[in-house]
Amino acid sequence: MIDWETGRITTGALGPDRKYYPAHPDSGVIFTGYEIPFFHDALTLVMKAAQEIPEIRYIGWDIAISANGPVVIEANGAPGFGHLQHFSARMNNGIGVKAIFQQLALSSLSQP
Repeated sequence: MIDWETGRITTGALGPDRKYYPAHPDSGVIFTGYEIPFFHDALTLVMKAAQEIPEIRYIGWDIAISANGPVVIEANGAPGFGHLQHFSARMNNGIGVKAIFQQLALSSLSQP
């Protein structure tokens, strides 16, 4: 999970094996407290990109963070979020990602 105000990771991660990892299994970097570089720039990038095709209301963005900022790898017209839903429910006392998605949808409506 990410703090949307600071761009800092607030939890560990759930791997494909659905095991909880407090640190990256290869690098050892601790997830909690890690600040994602260019986080707000990445948000701005996907908001602008999404407005290029307003007919598609649900897009999953694959974003990489380069030394110079965020770059779009690809846009997915039918992304899944089962893994995210499972993780969110596990980390938030059974509450899934619906509230997060609703908050993001409402904030995107207020964007110019």
